[in-house]
Amino acid sequence: MLRLFVLIVVSIGVSTPAVGADDLPRRKSGLWALSVIPPGASVPMTMQQCVDEKTDQVSATMTQPGKGCTSHTKRDGNRIVFDSICKVGATTSTTRGVFVGDFKSSYTHETTTTFNPPKAGMKEGVTKGAAQWTGPCTAGMKAGDIVMSNGMKFNVNDYKAAGRK
Repeated sequence: MLRLFVLIVVSIGVSTPAVGADDLPRRKSGLWALSVIPPGASVPMTMQQCVDEKTDQVSATMTQPGKGCTSHTKRDGNRIVFDSICKVGATTSTTRGVFVGDFKSSYTHETTTTFNPPKAGMKEGVTKGAAQWTGPCTAGMKAGDIVMSNGMKFNVNDYKAAGRK
């Protein structure tokens, strides 16, 4: 379950599969309010993340394409469009996503992934998200801390340091 939360969080960060970590736009340091509607859900998951430059690099590194994946990214002003194709076992996943925003005050994203053949019964999944900078991180939060709406708290930097991808 924690892995799912981390993957969702970094997916609505500034991570795009085909852009090198140095090329990604950087979010403004501070507290970000995030919401995401994962595939099959109707109610958004909400969370807060304390961000600094290192946190964005961790997020970017965690979502770089792996073995069996090809990807392409195009930047146009405040839009980043990416496409990726990954082969995992017998399934090929094809993803197209768009991030829009200045990454200093806000951004949105939408990704659509198709699975051929379907994976765990899912043929297609759409994820939508939004993020808003709300100010400095609150007392007691350190860079990388994520607090889910249910109170669950973890740190993406610790997650990466533990060797999880």
